[in-house]
Amino acid sequence: ESELSSAIGAGVAVPCAFIANTQPAAVLITLAAPLAYSTPDHQPLRLVIVLAGLKRATDRSARLAHVARLAARGLADELTRASSPAEAISRLALLESL
Repeated sequence: ESELSSAIGAGVAVPCAFIANTQPAAVLITLAAPLAYSTPDHQPLRLVIVLAGLKRATDRSARLAHVARLAARGLADELTRASSPAEAISRLALLESL
């Protein structure tokens, strides 16, 4: 965070964790209450997606771009309304189909 903010806007942040000898993974965190944070569009954070993997992963930029496109389509709104992991996955699939 001191070098580059993980906030991408629309209530979403995407920090990256670099872990040696690991397969790529993601963790989705919906916040119980919006978090005041310095974001490009001045909207509070409502959703954090942590991307974990190798530091030299070649697909990280593509993953970040994909999350940014979903954020622009209302990712935080959709996923914070989900009442279960299954519903979150369903809502995510719907957003990806648009």
